[in-house]
Amino acid sequence: MKIILHIGLGKTGTSSIQETLQNNINKLKENGILYLGIMFENAPIKLFPWQRRGGTTEFYATDRPEDQLLDLIRRISSEVDSKKFQTVVISNEWFSGSDYEFKRNEPVANAFLKLQSEGHDITVVAYIRDSVSWAISAYQQWGIKHKTTLAEIQSFREYTTSRPPRFSETLAFWGKHTSQLKIHNYHSVGDVTQHFLRHYCNSSKIETINSNIQPESSELFLRACINRATGNNREVSPREFEDIFSRLDSSANRNGFAEWYNNLLPTNDDIKYLHSLIESDVLQINRMLEENLEPSLSLPDNQQALSKLKSLDLREVIDYLVNRLLALSKSNLELREKIRKHKK
Repeated sequence: MKIILHIGLGKTGTSSIQETLQNNINKLKENGILYLGIMFENAPIKLFPWQRRGGTTEFYATDRPEDQLLDLIRRISSEVDSKKFQTVVISNEWFSGSDYEFKRNEPVANAFLKLQSEGHDITVVAYIRDSVSWAISAYQQWGIKHKTTLAEIQSFREYTTSRPPRFSETLAFWGKHTSQLKIHNYHSVGDVTQHFLRHYCNSSKIETINSNIQPESSELFLRACINRATGNNREVSPREFEDIFSRLDSSANRNGFAEWYNNLLPTNDDIKYLHSLIESDVLQINRMLEENLEPSLSLPDNQQALSKLKSLDLREVIDYLVNRLLALSKSNLELREKIRKHKK
């Protein structure tokens, strides 16, 4: 069985690839491609509770993840009609991770190494982007939008110091566990989803579904305020709304919300500091890209790196809130009309 294992990396269009594959699963089947999903949720057989979107953490917590993965893929191989489906695809960015977290994937990599020794044709696919733009995007995603730290919300420098964007060890790790590791330069392939579809799914007539688009600065600001108030990453119910803003500490009130938020974002000095953290890692990655006949990554200068970030304009926040209120009002009116008609 031919297996395509797409490991991300995160922030390289992975969500768009996954959403496009999921929403075109039947078209892919017509081309002989079986998309198994992120955690094998689309597999023709269900053996384990972690076979669902969002089941990755549950998978890592099992006692025998390597054995379970091997058992599942072997069963899939025996049940899938090889004449009908020439290729199966899995896409999960958790199977890569940066250099401080990739060792969690030893059971996964060992399982695929054993499958390769059993005659399965396995290709591991990774897209890599320059570490500066990756770090800025990752901070907006996991530092603010979905705050993953348990402590107070961190500034860009604090976040990147604790999670330096290094990936060469991760890529080298997968290179040792498969004979076919394909590394692509995110910046040179154009539409990443279309590149993946053409090269690994034999499909060029499927439209890209853009997913996980970064929010505007006004929305990020509001998310940052809420995350600062709640203290950790958890669901905030509507009844907590008043409490959220009353708990913002005195330093934010004294300095002003806009100034506090703008001070979280990366500065020229932060980008220079980030360069010092990633210089050797980028050299290693570029050697790997050269081996894959891909162009080298070039790091943007400070002005380029910061060009996509805007300081917060509170007028934008007001516009954003007004638009959200109008949208909610419209939904409320539509819902009331549906209830009225239903009562009739």
